[in-house]
Formats: sequence, structure tokens, C-alpha cells
Amino acid sequence: MDPGETPEQTAVRELIEESGVTPGEVFFFEVNGDGYKSHHVFYTTSHSGEVTLPDGECDDYCWVTREEAVIFPLIPQLSKSIHRIFDLIESL
Repeated sequence: MDPGETPEQTAVRELIEESGVTPGEVFFFEVNGDGYKSHHVFYTTSHSGEVTLPDGECDDYCWVTREEAVIFPLIPQLSKSIHRIFDLIESL
């Protein structure tokens, strides 16, 4: 987070910087933490722009379904959050 930035502002800025994608409306989902650091989880159901990967940030990207998401090694709590977000979106 940059000084004076909220977690939501940080999430939006980082998404744009690291992917070139601008999210639509951003929704807070939850905060996960272990007392040392925390992960603020947000989601959006829309975006604009094309994915562009800055040099050195990552090698590739892909859009995945819920079933495909399980093949990626993620922080366990983040993986749980992602599946709960899928539940939420599917219930809308």
C-alpha cells in the first residue's frame, strides 16, 4: 500500500499496474490474516482493457473456471476465498 491509500485503492492500482486491466465496480469480500500480515480480498464481475504483462512481473496468465482454479498452487486461505467468491457469484 502506498501512504494514504486504502486497501481497495491498492488492489485497483496493483491490478491496473500488473495486468493493464481496469476493474468495474469493486466489492470487498474479506480480510484474511495471521497476525503478521493480512490479505484483503476484493472481487469484480467486470473489467475493461486487455491484459498486458509488464516485463519481469509474470510469464503468463489465463482466465479459469472454478474447476480449473484448483490446479494452481495458491496460498491455502486465498484458495478458500476464491471458491467462496465463486459461490457468491453463482448465487447472484
